[in-house]
Amino acid sequence: MKKTFAIISILLIVTLSLSAATISSPAATVNLTKNKVITMDTLNKEVEFYTNNGVSVQQLDVLNSLIDEILIEQGAARDGYSVSDSEVEQLYASQKASVESQAGATLTDAEFAALVAESYGSVEEYKSYLKLQYLTQIYVSGAKADVLNNVAEPTDKEIKTWYRQNSSNFTLPERVRLSLIAMEKTGDSATDSKKLATLQACYNDIKSGKITFEKGVQLYSEDTSSLSIGGDWGFMADTTSTRTNMGDDFVETVMLMDAGDIEGVFETPYIYAIVKCTVHSDPTVLGLNDTIEEYGITVNEYIRQGLLYQNSQYAFINAYNELLADLRSQAKINIILK
Repeated sequence: MKKTFAIISILLIVTLSLSAATISSPAATVNLTKNKVITMDTLNKEVEFYTNNGVSVQQLDVLNSLIDEILIEQGAARDGYSVSDSEVEQLYASQKASVESQAGATLTDAEFAALVAESYGSVEEYKSYLKLQYLTQIYVSGAKADVLNNVAEPTDKEIKTWYRQNSSNFTLPERVRLSLIAMEKTGDSATDSKKLATLQACYNDIKSGKITFEKGVQLYSEDTSSLSIGGDWGFMADTTSTRTNMGDDFVETVMLMDAGDIEGVFETPYIYAIVKCTVHSDPTVLGLNDTIEEYGITVNEYIRQGLLYQNSQYAFINAYNELLADLRSQAKINIILK
């Protein structure tokens, strides 16, 4: 009986020893509201994640980052901030839509999941990441609202300095302002041939002086939106979108036209047209009070908004660091990693 008991005891000791060997040793413990252990396995996995994504990191820096995540999670729960599962799903769907917009293509759920898994290991890990990011945002915004509400407004000096250092960013390309006598292509060969012949006769009359270009607009143009303004289509530049909509031959010719020149008849993907150049502008640098046509605001306002956004990002970083400093002072943190 004693012999049997001794054998069983030896087997238990061996079994317990083998089990203990599989348990990862702790790298740190964190306790703000409850004790949480960060194991070496967790730490090494996180370091490996950065390494696999081409980021060189120090083990201690990664450990402190994991400690900060735990402090945020425990602090947020203690102070009444949370993110629901439905909000996480909305965040995930929003990220999918953003990727689709950048790619210019629709992705199936499986295709997006594969992209996520490639970078984050799994969909669940990615959703955990999104949840933590959003939780951090709402926690910092609520707990440190006083810091975030004191975002510095850019001064005139800062705006002018930024403009002086980056004025080349506000260069308008070479452009031409065009007026068109336009007829829409229908796809019916007989109809389109008749329209082309009509515009060719109109062009001949304009060149011979029988009618003015403006009279031709009134008599023949089918573009109702420009009839009352002499066929004006505004400024055009040599861009990809212009070449797509109007064709390479059209762009190549009109960009060589001087103010007052009339050319025709052009066949573009969508219209037949006689073109008059009313302005030919060389590349120019916009001044602070000039309007950026794409946004409908002045250069000064564009820079002001950009600097204000930059300041708000700095304010958020400061608020985040302040919150973490508060949480670290309240928590019991034991770093075992040496």
